Parts: sequence; C-alpha cells; structure tokens
Amino acid sequence: MNGNEYVGPLLTIEEAAKMLNVPKQSLRSAAQSHGMLVRMGRAVRIDPNQLRELIELCRGNRKDRDSTGGTQRESGASAIRAVPTVQQARQTAAKLKGL
Repeated sequence: MNGNEYVGPLLTIEEAAKMLNVPKQSLRSAAQSHGMLVRMGRAVRIDPNQLRELIELCRGNRKDRDSTGGTQRESGASAIRAVPTVQQARQTAAKLKGL
C-alpha cells in the first residue's frame, strides 16, 4: 500500500462471520492461522477485502493435528521421529502467543 489507497472499515469477527454464515470461532481461528487478524489494542478485526483470499486458503485444507509430535519415518528396522523444522517451531510459537 502506498499510503494513497482507500482503507475501508474493518469488520468485527462477529460481522464477518455473519456475512459468511460461519461460526465466529471458526472464522477467528482461520484468520489467525493465516495471519489475517488485525489487532489494535484489545480490538480484533478483519479486513473485508481479505475474506475472499481467506476462503480460498481454507478451501479443501485438512485440519491441522492438535498434537505437536512429528511424523514417523522408517529407517531400516526401527522408526525415528522426524524433527520439526525451525520454521514450523516458530509458526507454532506464534500461534500459541496469539491465544
């Protein structure tokens, strides 16, 4: 944004959820996981111009596992746990900080 572009009003999570006919908490979770929540003090809003992109990002995605355990990979006769990458660890930390 170059500073001259019009910025319209942001929507509350409740307003956006009502527009999309989805549960508020589901919308908030999806927006948070894709970095689309706008926080100003205690106010949490979403840009209505990002709703279409958010829908596309959510389309057909399977739900993340609740566990932080890695996947099993076979190595000869034994199985070893895959080590999560630094990027995955940072994403998880950011999600937990946002709770």
